[in-house]
Amino acid sequence: MSSAFSKTLSGVSQVISGAPDTPSGISAVPSEASQRPSEVLKILDPDASIVLLSLRILIGIVSVIGNGILLLIFFKFKTFRNQFSNWLISLLAFSDFVIGIGLLLKAIYSIFEKHVPGEGYNRLTCAIMASPQVLGVTCSQVMYISMAIDRLIAVKMKTQYGIFNLRSKIALIVGSWIGSSFFVFLGLFSTLPPGLSRQCSVGAVAGIPFLYIYVISSLLIALFIFCKFPRLL
Repeated sequence: MSSAFSKTLSGVSQVISGAPDTPSGISAVPSEASQRPSEVLKILDPDASIVLLSLRILIGIVSVIGNGILLLIFFKFKTFRNQFSNWLISLLAFSDFVIGIGLLLKAIYSIFEKHVPGEGYNRLTCAIMASPQVLGVTCSQVMYISMAIDRLIAVKMKTQYGIFNLRSKIALIVGSWIGSSFFVFLGLFSTLPPGLSRQCSVGAVAGIPFLYIYVISSLLIALFIFCKFPRLL
């Protein structure tokens, strides 16, 4: 009687703890994910995708060639450099040109890197490879904000817009590039979590604080430009 009661209690405790009711000496069958962790990790790794690699190469080539032509025309003909709107377009083209270079470098790195499926990526190496894209996106944010504020000033201050100093405008934008890039890269390399990363993208290797810095920096730049733009010109 007591033996049957003890067996019943043992069975109930196994059910509660989640342990399978298997005879001693026979191990439970592991799940599919635990049987093939490397295969599951390989499926979830976008850097191992031929489609993504091809898109990076295609978009990178189009971006470098297209924006490179715009920059070549801008710097070859002096008449294009006399209007601030052309400077805005050219500086935005430069930002996209840097992003295109970053995409090609990332694609080349994915091709020649001897990564073993199922193993993690070094976070510092991936962050360095993503730096051109981070720089290009940061500069693009500054340019979009600068374009919006430039149009706002052109509408609100029609009579005074033409007297603004062209060099001061460009210097303000370049200074915003340098300042924002400094804080973004400081946030990127100072918040890298320990250990390896399952993916080699900046969103996966960086820490959560960097993502907030990445977004908030553009808002602070917008506030700075909006407050200082008319005074510095």
